[in-house]
Amino acid sequence: MGPGLFEIREASAEDASAISALMEPDSQSRGGSLFGDWGIDKIARWIATGALILLAVEAGRIVAVLFTAEKGAVSTPAIDAMWQAWPGGEDAYVYGPVCLAAETRGRGVLALLADALRARRPGREAVLFINHDNPRSIAAHLRIGVRPVAEFTLPPDQRFRVFILDADDQPSR
Repeated sequence: MGPGLFEIREASAEDASAISALMEPDSQSRGGSLFGDWGIDKIARWIATGALILLAVEAGRIVAVLFTAEKGAVSTPAIDAMWQAWPGGEDAYVYGPVCLAAETRGRGVLALLADALRARRPGREAVLFINHDNPRSIAAHLRIGVRPVAEFTLPPDQRFRVFILDADDQPSR
């Protein structure tokens, strides 16, 4: 367990409903900053593919989630545009989305998830994108050591920044 007694573990099929409950309030369709919508079926499909999905659990409740996907495993307009803007290394992978419960923000959870990810993907580059309109996420990710590397725009005029989290960087704390 880490700061605030967070347990970091990998998601299982039984977690899909709780992950969706955490993410849906922050989804685009509800005015949130998460790109896309995150219903139970979509999350269950990600878990079924064997993608690495990390969870932060506090007092038995999922309070944060970090999705990853291998390059080529997920194709959406945003992910495809991200890879065009920054192809990454041969073994680069998709980092995100990430979602934290409001009460956990600022308590080191993102750093714990990033450190756990680095430990599970040693020597590999994580590539992520964040909407320009989400300065809180950009600031939080800069604090854990991501580096800006590119930008892209999706219609009608959504601007995104592309970042990398190098596996060889120092731990986030």
